Amino acid sequence: MLSLPYIPLLSSTLPPPPAPVGYATVRAPARAWSLPSPIFRAPSPRAGEPALRISRSTWALYYPTTEAGGSVQWIPEPVTGVLRGYDRYFGAGAGWLLPLIRGAAARYHVPVAPNAPLKPAHTPYPLVIFSHGICGTRTTYSQWAAALASEGYAVLAVEHADGSAPCVLLPDGEMGYTVMKELEWGTPTSSSPSLGSGTPSSSSSASLSSSSTKLGRRSQRATEAEFRALQLDQRVREVYAAHAALEAMLSPAGDGDADAGVAVDGLSAPEAAAWISSLAGHIDTARPALAGHSFGASTVFRALEAPPPDYARMDVCAALALDHWWEPFPFVRPARGPAPSPPLLAINSQEYTQARQWPHVLRTCVDARADLVTILGTNHESFCDFPVIVTASPATERAYLATIHRLTLALLRGTLAEEKEMQGEPDGGAWARTWLGRMAGRRGEVVVHLRAGEGRGRTKDAREAGLAKSGLENGRVENGQAQASPAH
Repeated sequence: MLSLPYIPLLSSTLPPPPAPVGYATVRAPARAWSLPSPIFRAPSPRAGEPALRISRSTWALYYPTTEAGGSVQWIPEPVTGVLRGYDRYFGAGAGWLLPLIRGAAARYHVPVAPNAPLKPAHTPYPLVIFSHGICGTRTTYSQWAAALASEGYAVLAVEHADGSAPCVLLPDGEMGYTVMKELEWGTPTSSSPSLGSGTPSSSSSASLSSSSTKLGRRSQRATEAEFRALQLDQRVREVYAAHAALEAMLSPAGDGDADAGVAVDGLSAPEAAAWISSLAGHIDTARPALAGHSFGASTVFRALEAPPPDYARMDVCAALALDHWWEPFPFVRPARGPAPSPPLLAINSQEYTQARQWPHVLRTCVDARADLVTILGTNHESFCDFPVIVTASPATERAYLATIHRLTLALLRGTLAEEKEMQGEPDGGAWARTWLGRMAGRRGEVVVHLRAGEGRGRTKDAREAGLAKSGLENGRVENGQAQASPAH
């Protein structure tokens, strides 16, 4: 069969992965959790309800299959609700972008086989759990996820129900993107949410967020960053909930009704049970990797530092942060002191490295003993599917994705230090600049700022000396640009 070239805005299907990939949307029971404040205010259809709560776990699974062909819609159900969510997020300033998104809803599909059988393998497929950014969905990063699945990984893409997605389906109906003006903040108390239980705790000193205390000093008014900090609480819980749900689903036969209440979109209950049983023993949930973009990268960092819930555990083998969004972190309480962390790779877009939050991202990565790189020519959306759909130069955008994919694989395989881009001398965060103040270098070049091999195991004094060398004394870096940070 003749394979036509991919042409943005004209093609109806995104570029296919190198090998067949299966796809399923799973909706599973989760430990109930909510915060008493904030709540939705009238005229929201959810007036009086908690804005932050967990009632179930929803996620997509990308996995290797032998079944070629098939596709799923790029904008997931409920399509109308998702489009309304984009309207609410982008607003009038979106201009030409919204018509393109609406067009994509009707035409664009992801070339994956829905509910296809898992490809047999001699060893279980490693698991990667992905957290999306603001206004992301379980399919927004399909190019990244499907490419990884085609290499022999199972990729679980969490659908966050914290109000950061354009729209999600809850057991009691739709919930759209949350805007600050529809929130009402109750009187703060001394309690704040803790990961240690399913409900907020008044006794935990290692709580995940201190936002409720800060809100009290602001006479019940909250900034968007403070609300994001509370969303971060929920997002970390949702990552644990998704991992726990998959573990329960794949538990050995005889463990009871592990898949009771689990639904798979497009399958009847008996069909879903058969599909679930076919996965058992073929996905390694013991040591997952974590990955995320923007707010999702913040979720990764927070999951690594926060104590886990008392009902769930994850032994994370590696972590990937794509354009880590730092801004909510001043509003969360430190959960614990420095602790050993898994191999951590932070990949920045040029746009993000040149933004004003760069000094904080750099410090975070130094403290986490992470590898930190920037791919020149990229912007904040280069990690997701949007540029592939709307760009005038698809070859360039797909080349960026290929570099991100290659570095991701190297991290997961433990061969990152062997990549040619990682061989040069790290600049420590003091990147070379053009006369216009932008990063110097050619498009697609990988600039290394930090290398974990030189930071892992350093004493605190040595790490601080490295920060000083980079011009980051007192949270400031000489190369930081005073331009706005992309906020998602």
